[in-house]
Amino acid sequence: MYLTQNTIVIFLAALTIDICIVPATLPAMDDAAALAVVNGRLKKGEGWIGYRYSKNAHGERVQSKSLYFSFYQNGKQKFILTRTNDPEQAYRDLLEARG
Repeated sequence: MYLTQNTIVIFLAALTIDICIVPATLPAMDDAAALAVVNGRLKKGEGWIGYRYSKNAHGERVQSKSLYFSFYQNGKQKFILTRTNDPEQAYRDLLEARG
């Protein structure tokens, strides 16, 4: 058995196709997964980040438009509106507010 130039070219073409199949980027996380990751960084008693829920005029449960973070200060729990939907920004705001 011997290798010809054509055999080598075909082998390299197949190798290139295999390399191209590998995704170049990771898939984007959905909102719930991103919140779980951020909240996973916080230990018990350090705070919480998430959406708050209330009821509208029809009695239906509705989610807040922006994220909230909460933490305890002087024995009282505080809920702060972040005015963002980015969990990473809310995390930075929480760390800043806690001091």
